[in-house]
Order: sequence, then structure tokens, then C-alpha cells
Amino acid sequence: MVAMRKWWSALVAYAGALNTAFNSAQGEILTEAVKRTAKDLVDLAGFCDLVTNDVERTHSNSLLTLIVRMFNSSIAGRVGRLPDGRTRWGKKGICLDLANCLFRLYDKLQENRLFPTILEHLNTASIPLSPQDFPKPTLILHHYHRGLFHLRNSSFLQARASLLSAFTLCHRTHAPQRRRILIPLLSTSLILGYLPDLPTLFPALSLPDSDAADLSFYFLPLISSLRNGDFHRFRQAIGQETSPSIARRRSFWEQH
Repeated sequence: MVAMRKWWSALVAYAGALNTAFNSAQGEILTEAVKRTAKDLVDLAGFCDLVTNDVERTHSNSLLTLIVRMFNSSIAGRVGRLPDGRTRWGKKGICLDLANCLFRLYDKLQENRLFPTILEHLNTASIPLSPQDFPKPTLILHHYHRGLFHLRNSSFLQARASLLSAFTLCHRTHAPQRRRILIPLLSTSLILGYLPDLPTLFPALSLPDSDAADLSFYFLPLISSLRNGDFHRFRQAIGQETSPSIARRRSFWEQH
């Protein structure tokens, strides 16, 4: 345990020195190293907290200030133009990756109050959330975390918009990722009374034809009960009562 603490302290010290260099006038050359270091540290912090059974998540907590500084160094970078007219992002090119690292930490540490500050910085810097400027995996993760944040704050329209953006960007061959996004997206959509887009939903859920043919059987009663605040009908819709049709619904929700 002592060896792990020393090892972790050395890693954090290295990352701090790296950010100091990154924050200098010539620091742009370290952009990729900063991004990779931040992502690896978040993963390692989770691992260390797990193996030490640390309920206070000491390792993850120790990264908060450091990665905020990395994010601030990145968001303060200057942008330019490439010969073909595209934006040359420089240090700013990793601001979404670093924001995603912070969002992962905030989720893990249940620090929801810190989310708005990062979102405000991104909005102030006019960072475009477009595949033309940033990699799709980065954007998908960013929209996903934004959606979860808005969902936790009961901002259902914003949550649905962010989660839908993440789901749309995620390629249909990436079924596990799409399914992970789809769970909160469906929850948000149902609360707002939206029937899921069936052609999109079928491949994501890998539904058999027999279920795909009458998906409304499962979702329409659920939407209706939520709209009307009818708890009894809600229990029926999710299969918590006794009848053959309700048992069929229960089987569906347990599987999907």
C-alpha cells in the first residue's frame, strides 16, 4: 500500500510538471501527451480506488484540481487556420477530451455542482460540437455525459437532445455503446411522451421480429401512464401485475 501511494504521488507530480510545460508558450507540442496522460490517470485512479477498497475515492479526488488546470490550459489556447481553410485548434483541440475526463470524475465522485462551470467555459469559448472539428468518439462521450447531467437535474428536453446527439453519432456496429446511450435516452423520451423511433430502436436493442412488429404494445401504455401520473397503470405497463399480457411485458423489460 505504501508503494502504491509513492507510485501514485510520482504520477501526479509528473502530470503536474507536464501541465506546467503545456501551459508555456511552446506547450502546444505536448498536446497529445497531456490528453493521453489525463485519460490514463482517470483510469488508473479508478483502479487504485478499487483495489484499495477506498470508499472516499482518494485517488480520483486527487486528480480534480490537476485536470481542471489542464483543461484551463487547453481552453486558453489560440486557434488558427490550416491551408485548406479548416480550423487549426492547437491546445484547444483536446479541451473536450479533458472535459470528458472531468465529467467521468464528477460522475464517479457525485460532484454534480461542478459540471456547469466546465459547460460554461466551453460555451464561452464557442467550442463547436461537430464531427468536422472533433473526433466522433470524443463527441459521443461528451454528449452522453451532458445528457446524464441534464437528466439528473430534471432538464429532460436538454437531456434528450444531448443523448440523441450521442446516439446518432454512434455507429450502428457499436452495439454495446449504443445500448448504453439508449437506456437513459429511452427513459428521458418516455418521460416527455415521445414514442421511440422504431427503425432506429430495433437494431440497437437486437429485437426479434415478433417483438419489433408490435413494440407499441410495450411502450404506449408506459407513455400513457407517465403522462397521466397513473401509478397502477405504470405497474401494469412494466409487468408488475398478473395477467398473460402483463407477464409478456415484464419479460420484455427484464430482457431489454
